[in-house]
Amino acid sequence: MAALHRLPHDAASLKHSHALPEPPAYRAPARSRTRHAPHFPPIVKLHLDRAGAANFISACEPEFIQVNQARYTTSLIVLRERIVEHWQPRSLAAMSAADFDDLAGLGAEIVLLGTGRRLCFPHPRLTAPLMNRRIGLEVMDTGAACRTYNILSGEGRNVAAALIIE
Repeated sequence: MAALHRLPHDAASLKHSHALPEPPAYRAPARSRTRHAPHFPPIVKLHLDRAGAANFISACEPEFIQVNQARYTTSLIVLRERIVEHWQPRSLAAMSAADFDDLAGLGAEIVLLGTGRRLCFPHPRLTAPLMNRRIGLEVMDTGAACRTYNILSGEGRNVAAALIIE
């Protein structure tokens, strides 16, 4: 068995040789002699600024999607400036080439397809109308499509979220 090599340091020398420097003492900002409002640290906003009248998805559950405080319980398409209610497909399997042709006619530069609770990919022949018009298609589960829509819409992008509620 190999012997362990020990450094010839005692506990006292080890403590002083590897000690971390003391942190600087906290000092409150100096007070001004004039009467001004107290100093507060800057405020960091953690929510999306909703400039303009862009639609915002505030909740996504398996049974409903909430857009601008209104709940939708059937599949829908959300664009920045309008909402297409009662979109026909109830599942990806129920979608046809005509549904993708309708999506291509919305005028969006990118379509986010939310396929329900689980991610499923449509057959490429169904998505041909989007590809022919050079419209981007991102396929994801509906929750991810809602989150991505909010980000892209917040950036001012011309995006459509086609959301399937099963």
